[in-house]
Amino acid sequence: MEGDVVTVRDLFTYRYQSVKPNGSLDGAFETTRMRPDFVSRAARHGLDKELLDCLGISSGSSTYFAENGARFLTAARGAGTA
Repeated sequence: MEGDVVTVRDLFTYRYQSVKPNGSLDGAFETTRMRPDFVSRAARHGLDKELLDCLGISSGSSTYFAENGARFLTAARGAGTA
């Protein structure tokens, strides 16, 4: 926030691929690789490395994808739900 102006940036975008026969969208959430301003707050809780890994900024690369309304994270070290 800069004075009375709130600055907003996308951390993830959704890359549309197709529409499934049931009408739902098929695609993937992809990181914009932009470093968020709240990394220092995450660091105070020991979560800065995990945050940066999810954003594809540090050692691992990550991709979010959507399936049946759920969001998942695929990272270099494994997969899990987000």
